[in-house]
Amino acid sequence: MEELRFTDSETKGKSLKISCLAGFKLYREGCLVPRSLWKNRKSPLLFLYLVMNHDRPVTQEQLLKLFWPDKEAGKARHNLSVAVYNIRRVLEPELKKGRKSFYLFNQYHICQFRSPPHFWYDVDIFTRAWEKGRALIRQGENSHAWEVLVVAEQLYKTGYLSEIQNVGWIEEERRRLREIYIEMLLWLSSEAYRRRDNNSALWYAQKVLAQDSCREEAYQCLMRTYLRLGKRTAAIQQYEICYNLLKKHYGLVPLQETQNLYRKILEGEEEGG
Repeated sequence: MEELRFTDSETKGKSLKISCLAGFKLYREGCLVPRSLWKNRKSPLLFLYLVMNHDRPVTQEQLLKLFWPDKEAGKARHNLSVAVYNIRRVLEPELKKGRKSFYLFNQYHICQFRSPPHFWYDVDIFTRAWEKGRALIRQGENSHAWEVLVVAEQLYKTGYLSEIQNVGWIEEERRRLREIYIEMLLWLSSEAYRRRDNNSALWYAQKVLAQDSCREEAYQCLMRTYLRLGKRTAAIQQYEICYNLLKKHYGLVPLQETQNLYRKILEGEEEGG
């Protein structure tokens, strides 16, 4: 569509940096955008939703149902227009009346966020690193995967938009990214154990449990690592914590693998890995 095409001079210098895994922060041309510029609550939420679907068109009908489900059609469309206008003013305060927005397209019953030439979005960086890491693991390139995932893990600070609660699509995306984070941590803890990097193995396993206190693989890693370090009491305590939490929350007992490891610790066997 002609409306989505821009000249080189129009795109030059356009840059946005968006953080969602450490609280929402928006940087335009390298400068932090003050939260006070957002005129209402719906405008930044609409912006974040479009960013989540960046470079993919979303129908206006979808947006109306998602953001203004209880409004009469005319009022809802007015609210959408106001929210889009507010986003444009935040992203392009210099935009003159009647000029097309570089970042937002809102015509022909669709709305779309267009990422600029210099675009940094922590969610994209995080998820792409995970996909790259998994591909490297499948290829047996564990050392390279480690380098990639150690850096990616540091992007995940507080979870996806942790300051915004009770918004369905945010909760769904938060769960998706949290599960990726946990899987990433589990691999890092396992790989650290394999490398005999005991401190890192303990560190990453504990970070897993900070996200999900019943994730059994993390307890197994802690038990094995403490056993390797000769800290049998600590290893036994991890099994007891695991057992009690699984029983309390799910009415379950630990997996056979965890129970076998526990018996090994009780019988005084040395860690062999």
